Amino acid sequence: MQWQIIWRRRRNEIIDVNGPKCYCRTSALGLFVFVTISVVVMIVTTMFHFAPPGKNYFDPHYWRWSHSLSSQQIHDLRHRFPIHIDINDTDGMESIVHPGYLLADKKRMKSLLKGDFEFRNMTVPTFWDPVDAFGEFEGGVREFLGDRGKYLITPTEASAIGSFYDERRTIFLAIASYRDPECPLTLESVFARAKHPERLRVAVIDQRREGQIDTSCRPPNESSCRTSEKNILCGYIGQIDYIEYPSTLMVGPIFARHLANRMYRGEYFAMQIDSHVRFVANWDEDIIDQWTSTGNEMAVISTYMTDIGRHNIDSETHVSLASQRSIMCDFEYEWNIGAISHIKFNKQPMNTPKVEDSPMLHPFWAAGFSFSRGHFLVSVPYDHYLPFVFQGEEILQTIRGFSFGYDFYAPSRNVAYHIYAMRENVERRQNVPKFTENEVIFGPGVKKQAYLRLIGISGTSDPALDFLHLEEERYGLGRIRSRKQFFDIFGIHPGNRTIERNLCEFVQGLPIPGAPSSMHANFKRFLRYDTMGIDYSRITYRHKTLEKKDTKIDEKELASLQSRLREMQEETIVM
Repeated sequence: MQWQIIWRRRRNEIIDVNGPKCYCRTSALGLFVFVTISVVVMIVTTMFHFAPPGKNYFDPHYWRWSHSLSSQQIHDLRHRFPIHIDINDTDGMESIVHPGYLLADKKRMKSLLKGDFEFRNMTVPTFWDPVDAFGEFEGGVREFLGDRGKYLITPTEASAIGSFYDERRTIFLAIASYRDPECPLTLESVFARAKHPERLRVAVIDQRREGQIDTSCRPPNESSCRTSEKNILCGYIGQIDYIEYPSTLMVGPIFARHLANRMYRGEYFAMQIDSHVRFVANWDEDIIDQWTSTGNEMAVISTYMTDIGRHNIDSETHVSLASQRSIMCDFEYEWNIGAISHIKFNKQPMNTPKVEDSPMLHPFWAAGFSFSRGHFLVSVPYDHYLPFVFQGEEILQTIRGFSFGYDFYAPSRNVAYHIYAMRENVERRQNVPKFTENEVIFGPGVKKQAYLRLIGISGTSDPALDFLHLEEERYGLGRIRSRKQFFDIFGIHPGNRTIERNLCEFVQGLPIPGAPSSMHANFKRFLRYDTMGIDYSRITYRHKTLEKKDTKIDEKELASLQSRLREMQEETIVM
């Protein structure tokens, strides 16, 4: 062919002029250039077609140099522990408008209180956002972590969050207590039963009634510890941050937990519990091992804790004696008529885990027990514009966490037990005051407006009425997954406020080892190769209520089978 003749003539000319060695070098260089260009094309093509959802590799925001911190910045972040909250430090505190005041009828409140009106502003801790580490970002640490939900956070970004103490990963534990006499014992349990209590930092939001004898959850001070060292907390007062607010200012668990979220200071793990809990021996090591076994950086272990009962914790060794735990799957719409119809979680099924090597995936998050990486708390902080919301808190956090790419798991083992108003604890718990006693101060309209915001952000009612849109970028949804994905997969229909039934059957799977056909068995294989969460874009499952079909019996076929069975029995007798 003509091109072959031309190529041979050109090759011979090069050899005649430069010699065979030069020809070989030129050929090798040409081959190298060809291979290099081919590899680059393959990499770019692969990224274009197979990039994990939420990552746009061709967006300049993704490739900006400042997505990775310097080694010195990461070192400083990881070795600053503990970082304390000082309520007298003006740089570490800020003033916010009280959410109850913001939504209340101002004239009514002034008339009711008949005195100084001091509800408008509250002094609260600032959110953790170290300028020395994330100063290059206008949006601070939340911009660094996936630009506030626009992109799925990367392993590099995630690794920059989390302090260490003696080479051990630290734990931030938040407790919000409303006039609860059990809070001091809960706090003691945290430290007394941890294997490595030195890596813990606990934040307590204590809501107490002024002028009344409410049990205080305040830790002992150095002076009292010098005179009496019997208090277990004396060895850990430097790891407890305590802020007390008048209970009359408080408007429900969401606001209290929001304040506790603000006290996070870069610990590796973030944990949230109720104020009436008892831990088991070595709980810290166990829960970290459980989280690690998921192999998922975006894992959040969360559940309704098992009741403490009479024999669930060994009285001497403090080891856990109960194997059953709750799995989050049972829910329904509450207030089915009206604009504030919302989803609530019911009592959850309890069983012994059938998956042994890891916590089990389940669809929902629970407020009473949550354990995750610290970046979950940074990315999905509690929304404080929801005064007096109780039912509905958990579905909102579930959908927000899902939209940022987080996955929820039921624990493999109980590391703490809850004191419910059950059996011998009925009177003990029912006599504890509730935040609802303050609703009369702020008026009924506050709660309705809060639920309108909850429904508007979560999308659990469609169409939703207009609501307060303040700070939606901080307290709204991410873009990694859509709430429509969540609704479609788990059988929720916001348009008519109905749900597909029997979700628990799918979530739990068959009651045999490995729980085949369960949500965990079906979804875990879609864990991203970089461990940054389950890739829901590849999941085609859509939960539907199983239709019960009437079984029709063919009488002739039944008679034939019965006859055959009698013949077999007779043959057996003869033999």
